Amino acid sequence: MQKMIMQNRHTKENYIADGRILTTFLLTQVSTYLTIFNDTPFRFLIYLTPLAIIFIQVVNKSLKINKAGLFFLAIYAIYCTPFLAFSDKSNFTVFAHISCSLIAASLTFTTSQKYLQIYIYIIFFSSIAMIIAIQEELGFSILTPTQATYESSFALIIPLMGIWSAANRKNIPLILSIVSSFIIFKRIALLGLIIVLILIYLDRFDRIKPVSIAARILIPIILFFIGLESNNVFQSISYYLRSYDIFISPNELSSGRFDTIGYISSDLQQRTGFIQIIFGDGVGATNTFLARHNYVNSNFTLLHNDYLRVLVDYGWFGIITLITALIYLSTKKGFIGYASIYSSVLFLTDNIISYHFYWIFLLAFARSKDNEF
Repeated sequence: MQKMIMQNRHTKENYIADGRILTTFLLTQVSTYLTIFNDTPFRFLIYLTPLAIIFIQVVNKSLKINKAGLFFLAIYAIYCTPFLAFSDKSNFTVFAHISCSLIAASLTFTTSQKYLQIYIYIIFFSSIAMIIAIQEELGFSILTPTQATYESSFALIIPLMGIWSAANRKNIPLILSIVSSFIIFKRIALLGLIIVLILIYLDRFDRIKPVSIAARILIPIILFFIGLESNNVFQSISYYLRSYDIFISPNELSSGRFDTIGYISSDLQQRTGFIQIIFGDGVGATNTFLARHNYVNSNFTLLHNDYLRVLVDYGWFGIITLITALIYLSTKKGFIGYASIYSSVLFLTDNIISYHFYWIFLLAFARSKDNEF
C-alpha cells in the first residue's frame, strides 16, 4: 500500500512538473517566434518545438502517444510523399509546418493552467507596448488591415486566450484578452472571438443548447461555401455598403487579395482531370502556382483563404476531411469545441493551416488541467 502511495505521489509530481516545464517552454518559444523574423538565420530552430516537447517528456518519464494524432500524421505523410518527391523547398516548408502541428497533436502532454493565466497578463501589457512602439505601422482603422511582420500570429493567438478564459469562467484574463484583441485589431480574429463568445453565452442556457449544437455543425459548412465564393461575397458586401454611403472596395475587404483569390478560383473552375480534382495538386501547390504566374504582391505573398488553399493542394478529399474534422471537433464540449469554431472562421481570410505555432499554442490551452494546482 505504501509503495502504491509513493508511486501515485511520484506520478503526480511528474505530472505537475511536466505541466510547468512544458508550459514555460512553449510560452518562451511562442514569444521567441514573435520576435524572430523570417530573414533571421536561427529561425529554423522554432521548427524543433515538437522534438523539444518529446525530449522534455522523456526526461520527465511522462511520454505518451495520442494514437489518433499519430494516425493522422502517418496518413498526411503518406499522402504528401509522392508530391514532395518532385517539389522544391517551398513545398517542403509547408509540409514541415503542418507536420510540426500533427507531431505535437500526437503527444499527450499536459500544460499548467496557472502559468497560462500568467502569460495572458504578459500578453496584455506586451500588446500595449507593441502598439506604442509601432503605432503607425499597425493603425486602428477598421478599413486598414494590420501589416506588422509578426502581427498575424500574435493577433490570432490572443483571442484563443479569451476563448479559453471564457470557457473556464476566468473573468479577469477574459477581459484582458478581449482588450488586447481590440488593441491589435485583427478583424477576422475579432469576428471569430465574437462568434465564439456568443456561443459560450448561449451554452449556459439549457433551452438554447439545441440551437447552439446546430450552429456548431452549420458554421464550418457555411464558412466553407463562403470561402469557396469569397470574391462574390466581398463584392456583394461592397455593393450593399454603398447603399449606406460607405465605400469599401472588394479588395479592401479581402485585405488586398481580391485578384489573387480570383486567379485561384478561375484555375479551379478549369480543372478537368479526375485525380487532380479529387486529390489536388499537392502540398504547397497554391504558393507555387501564385509565384509561377507572378500573381503575388510583395506585401501579400500567400493566399489567405485556407478553404481554397486546401481545395487546390489536397482536392475534394482534403477539403471534405477538413470540414468533417471541424464539425466533429466543433461539437466537443469545452475549449476544444469553441477553438475549432474560431479556427474555422480564421480559415476564411488567413493562412493558419501552416501556422504551426498557432496549433501548438491551441494544444497548450486544450491540455491545461483545472486540478493541476
